[in-house]
Amino acid sequence: MGAVAAPAVHRELFGSACGAPVERYTFDTGPMQVSILSPGGILHSVRVPDRDGRPADVILALADPVDHATAGPHLIIDGGGAPGSDAATAGSGTWTGEPFVDGDRLGLRLACADPADGVRRAVTYTLHGTEIRIDRAAEADAPAVLQPSGQVLFNLAGEGSGSVEEHELYIDAGHYTPVDPTRAPTGRIDPVAGTPLDFTRPTPIGARLREDFVQLVLARGYDHTYLLDRAGPGSCLAARVAEPRGGRRLSVFTTGPCLRFYSGNLLDGTLAGARGRAYRQGDGFSLETQLPSTVLRPGEVHRGSTVYRFDLLSAGA
Repeated sequence: MGAVAAPAVHRELFGSACGAPVERYTFDTGPMQVSILSPGGILHSVRVPDRDGRPADVILALADPVDHATAGPHLIIDGGGAPGSDAATAGSGTWTGEPFVDGDRLGLRLACADPADGVRRAVTYTLHGTEIRIDRAAEADAPAVLQPSGQVLFNLAGEGSGSVEEHELYIDAGHYTPVDPTRAPTGRIDPVAGTPLDFTRPTPIGARLREDFVQLVLARGYDHTYLLDRAGPGSCLAARVAEPRGGRRLSVFTTGPCLRFYSGNLLDGTLAGARGRAYRQGDGFSLETQLPSTVLRPGEVHRGSTVYRFDLLSAGA
């Protein structure tokens, strides 16, 4: 995806959230430029070129750091309180970051010890070429239920460029979990075969988006967790999505058993990106890798990895 320049790292104060400083770390691998915010290791920007060599940011990101800083997803159990949250991974403590360079690989280690719940979180980014690897770990001083995840909204034509309905999506999963009228999982596991939720062959996101299928109606589009067809332990390909006009393609790998696909149903134009463009319904998608909810007890370490790999479709594909 273009000539490779010497890797570089830039660190700056981005703002503050909840009284704590928010730092932005920007990495340049040559073919890819990536920005990460310190609270929870939020992926803020990813610039990669299309097949004509034109770079664009493929992440839907907000300009205000307060909008990105969210509480960690945990519930205290075994007689404790219950300050639960369904947000990403930030926690309420202060995150500290340490960038590193290892040959042609760039990286960032982030850590946070949350005094509110005794959960210690760590996120490590490793960047090489056009690949982003994210390793997350957590341990606790008292039993807690941890639900590590990280939602990133993509548009492979470039953020603010409009709908992602022409993006072609493949998900390696034959089953999914239906949702109820509140868009919460019912606990049932259903096959995707014969439904608009079947992406076992590459299919445009918008091809069946408006079908009168109860799950699409309840979720206002796609907002469902898929159970991956894993062949064994370790990292596996979970999904692949391509934007046919510019040719950018994203492959997602995970050590987890599940993937949540969301088609930007609730974007309503009230949020604007860093370049001032309003985000409307269907302007982005997420492929959120998920680990099962885990009871984390003292002495245990919970780990999971996600890889985002960018490349290009061949000409005419």
